[in-house]
Amino acid sequence: MNKTSQEMEFQRVLSDADFQHYADVCAAMRPDQMTTVKELRDQDESMPEGANLERYLIFVDGNVVAAGSVMQGFWTPEKTLYMLRINQVEDQPIETCQFILDQLEEKAKALGATKFNFWSPTAYANMIQVIESNQFKLDQSNPESMLELDALDLTQFQDSIDNLNESDLRVITLQELIDEDPENGMRRYHELDNRLSQDIPLPWEFTGEPFESFEKGFMLEQHTFDTIQVVLDGDFLAGTSMLFRNRHNPIYFLTGLTGVDRNYRRRGIAKALKAMNFMLAKEKGGQIIFCDNEENNPMLQLNYQLGFKPYWVWNSYTKEL
Repeated sequence: MNKTSQEMEFQRVLSDADFQHYADVCAAMRPDQMTTVKELRDQDESMPEGANLERYLIFVDGNVVAAGSVMQGFWTPEKTLYMLRINQVEDQPIETCQFILDQLEEKAKALGATKFNFWSPTAYANMIQVIESNQFKLDQSNPESMLELDALDLTQFQDSIDNLNESDLRVITLQELIDEDPENGMRRYHELDNRLSQDIPLPWEFTGEPFESFEKGFMLEQHTFDTIQVVLDGDFLAGTSMLFRNRHNPIYFLTGLTGVDRNYRRRGIAKALKAMNFMLAKEKGGQIIFCDNEENNPMLQLNYQLGFKPYWVWNSYTKEL
């Protein structure tokens, strides 16, 4: 445990009790982020071999006020790029935010970091102020939006849905893909994910995640494979739309990647997939869906057309030593 004052402490997450504190902070920050000790440990174990990930708790006057992590950007060619992440119970005073940032940077540098990336919602004004005053440069903004499924109106998307259903393309769930092709289904989906992810606006270069860690991480979400859809043209995987249900608070869903192979774009497929997924979520008792998109990404406007309302904005900041 590292103490810089009588009031503030920065502690590595190691025990089950520590992990429970970490899970509690995640749930306090956002109810759709509710998790458990086992799930956090399983996430850590799904990391690629040799990739660094450390979790921390921040105490003020003996109370946990934030949970942070330092993770190597194993999906980029810059292996000294580290992601600094922080969940807060609420926006902390400037002094505490500075303490948190200093400690995260120190831990990352000890692991070999020469470049840092930090995402923070603009709702945490003090943390944003500290990041910007510590030579971090804004490089991307991702508005996050929220859809209340009671307000879902797919009238303007029905033509796209009908066109997809009447085409030669086949739409199945990820679970159905794996059931049809138990030996190679997940590998095919991994290849699709890496291919489509090349076009996601990111503040770093994406070179792909190793299959072994991708499979481990995705299998942790198997309970929601029925709301992850795949488009096939024969045996070729042409697109997907991911929608993840929170296991412990199942009224909440979080969107993942929605994308279509470049040769299949401008046919309304992504629009249809999203709409169909949201219908599935509603049928399964879902009430709220969260989604974030880069501010210039056309997918953001598509979400607004689907009825999403602005929630908050995630800002990405990067700093090089």
